[in-house]
Amino acid sequence: MPVGSKAVYNQFKQETEEVVFINLLDDFYAVGQAYENFSQVSDEEVQILLEQ
Repeated sequence: MPVGSKAVYNQFKQETEEVVFINLLDDFYAVGQAYENFSQVSDEEVQILLEQ
């Protein structure tokens, strides 16, 4: 996974053989906090991208 909390990592670690997070955050509130640009995407943009 690209980003997650250490608590979730530890939970997954108990349930799977291997877990990989690229960025573990102590104070994890939202995925967007780990990205420089995590702007919203409109429904129309998503539909155009899915049609490609």
